[in-house]
Amino acid sequence: MLLDSIRSALESIWAHGFRSLLTSLGIIIGVTSVIAVVSIVQGLSYTINEQFAGLGGNSLTIRSYTPFKKQLQ
Repeated sequence: MLLDSIRSALESIWAHGFRSLLTSLGIIIGVTSVIAVVSIVQGLSYTINEQFAGLGGNSLTIRSYTPFKKQLQ
């Protein structure tokens, strides 16, 4: 029974070669895109963490800000 299912699947793949090629291409592009996005996010996260680590653990800058409209009043 399992061998019949595998044989039927392989026959279908060979019978519809172009459709199988397009499906495989779509899967490859999708997986590559996900890997690229995850790599970019991890790289940015690492860069940001390194920049914050370079500031030191005991430095904090607080600035006051008055909106421009309030400054005119």
